Amino acid sequence: MNKYAFDLKLDVSLRVEAKSYAEAVKILREKLNCAEANFGAWDNGDPIEGEASLNYDPPKDDIYEVNGDPACACPGCGAIEGEPEWGTVGDGFDGYCPSCADKREEQTVEPESYTDRDVLEQRVNAMLDRELPNEPENTPHAWDFATGEDYVEIEAVTADDVLYGIASIPLDTPHAETIAETICNAHNKEIGQVPTERT
Repeated sequence: MNKYAFDLKLDVSLRVEAKSYAEAVKILREKLNCAEANFGAWDNGDPIEGEASLNYDPPKDDIYEVNGDPACACPGCGAIEGEPEWGTVGDGFDGYCPSCADKREEQTVEPESYTDRDVLEQRVNAMLDRELPNEPENTPHAWDFATGEDYVEIEAVTADDVLYGIASIPLDTPHAETIAETICNAHNKEIGQVPTERT
């Protein structure tokens, strides 16, 4: 029988008591440095033992819970839901803290601007830079749009099928779906994807 040693990357969930996100990361880096770990037992009852090391600073996006409540990091400013920096005045929206949600609402282009394709294209590109984290895995793999009750949403789809809403066109804008389809097809053509078609 041979004994093989593997250098593995695992998905692990840990809860850390700390005063802040920065302190929590500091504790994780200190404690998960060739730390002895037990992963249960093999079929013969022997313990599954190994060493665990954290070789990067976990981004705020990795936080999914604070004090037992579901939480997330605001894509706009990085504030963590449930912490003081998130704020308590106003309502957040779509994962954004109240402050960033208000700013996004203020930056909404007036409906008449959507009739100008160049203006919309500029807005989509600006939103793309702001909405998608600057990581290779977040590079748009395809573009699509979805029609809701009030808006047509232009979405970037990453290679692992994560959807990012990039821009919303008011549904009462003339030819809203046609404009969205034109934008998506232009981007799909750039990355070699099949154009979006609606029947």
